[in-house]
Amino acid sequence: YYCPIGSTSPHQEPCGGIEYYCEEGTPKQQKVPDGYYSLPLVSPASTIRDDKVSQMYRASIKLCEKGYWCKSGKRYPCSEYGTYGIFTGLSRSTCTAPCPKGKYCIPTSPIPILCPAGTYGSEKGNQNPQCSGKCSKGFFCPEGSTKPTERPCPPGIAGEEEGLRDSTCSLNCDLIGSNCIPKVCMEGYYCPSNSTSQKQIECGEAGRYCPHGSSNYTNVSSGHYSVGVASIKGSYQVQDDVTTRSGEAICEKGTYCMKGTRYACTAGTYGATEGLSTATCSGFCKAGWYCPQQSIRATQRICGSSKVYCPVGSSSPVKVSTGYYSIGGNGPSTRTNQTICPPGSYCTDGVRYLCPAGTYGSSSGLSTRECDGLAEPGYYTIEGSTSSKYAPCPAGRYGIAGMKDPLCMGQTVGHWTPAGSSDPEANECGGDMFYCPEGSGTPQNVSVGFYSVGGKVTTRTGQQRCNSYQRTPPLGPKMVELCPSSTRTNETEVPLDVDYYIEPALQYRYNYTYRKQ
Repeated sequence: YYCPIGSTSPHQEPCGGIEYYCEEGTPKQQKVPDGYYSLPLVSPASTIRDDKVSQMYRASIKLCEKGYWCKSGKRYPCSEYGTYGIFTGLSRSTCTAPCPKGKYCIPTSPIPILCPAGTYGSEKGNQNPQCSGKCSKGFFCPEGSTKPTERPCPPGIAGEEEGLRDSTCSLNCDLIGSNCIPKVCMEGYYCPSNSTSQKQIECGEAGRYCPHGSSNYTNVSSGHYSVGVASIKGSYQVQDDVTTRSGEAICEKGTYCMKGTRYACTAGTYGATEGLSTATCSGFCKAGWYCPQQSIRATQRICGSSKVYCPVGSSSPVKVSTGYYSIGGNGPSTRTNQTICPPGSYCTDGVRYLCPAGTYGSSSGLSTRECDGLAEPGYYTIEGSTSSKYAPCPAGRYGIAGMKDPLCMGQTVGHWTPAGSSDPEANECGGDMFYCPEGSGTPQNVSVGFYSVGGKVTTRTGQQRCNSYQRTPPLGPKMVELCPSSTRTNETEVPLDVDYYIEPALQYRYNYTYRKQ
């Protein structure tokens, strides 16, 4: 209260408002200076309760504290105006300065307070701990951050939530928040910085793999293949996980790897070592052997028999062609090639045989023991003959088709055969002065003093001595016994019969009768 002159009561006049104060014994109102604020009357006996009424009864003033500014007797928090005050007695709403970015200001703190970890202050004048809001996913905000993407979560870690506080980018922490378990990128995926998912980016292709916690994909090493949940080590890969492989394995023997994919060494090749990276693997299968798919030795499987052959790089045995035989190798089970059967032989089941005696082979590529056919009649062939007329049957013998040796066939008596004959009766012996025993190559002359016997006149088979024939008959003038007219003599003084021709050089006589003595 204040009591002007003439007052009759200690409560003469209320002080009048918060912009005034009236100390005890005050004769008039005192205006509150800037930088101060007025205080209400405080008395145990006071019945003033209403704020509006209390503003009429101000008894003292007080210097404006830090964090506030005072004007017209009233105190205001600097923070309500987006500022802060580090001095006492401030009298303007600008206080000391605006509350800066990354901080917030409250009346109880004369200085700006850093925005809590997990939040950010992107504007000036923040008045509460939430500042401008929570940090964005994939980023973390330490104390005093000024933007929602203050710092990216480190590579290999996923920041799946808002309001992340530190580089662990995790809210899965202990009670005091000091030990946090980060959300590491899942295998088969990679997470660059500021990732928001543990499956941020698929690894991508068979030539890449991404282990647990990958910040980028890793290219598969040469001679290796990628593995994953479905494509396990030691097996051929499947497409189900081709974009999410998580590791690599060295290519096993019998396989090769290109661009992260495992392949079997193709048939005809072999893989003797691990880590092969070309389709030729360790090389081609050895001649005489064959290599199925995924073989590990140059001699994986032996070719097998003379019926088949295996050149270099064989994937399976090759059947010998008709009319050919297998060659090469160390024996029938390791043949390396085939060649056509030459004349004089035939080939079956990959084996060469000479054409049997009695047959011949004039052409190449024969495949049956009949070869090209039988020896021609009148001739014989030995094993391996290339002509149907290898050699003629000898004189005195004859041959039908298929003769195997010089014996050919025997000769019918009473006839003669020259070399190469096929008809035993083509040549009759000729007359009484000739005979043809078995095996005659020409007619035989009947010996002097002999006569021909057997067969008929033209087919005599032998000769017989004429025992009655003497140059000087021992019986004197008596008539001697007559020999057959076919008896051969060498009497030359007797004229030849005009009706029978005898070669002059021989001068042998037919139909001769001895003279009487």
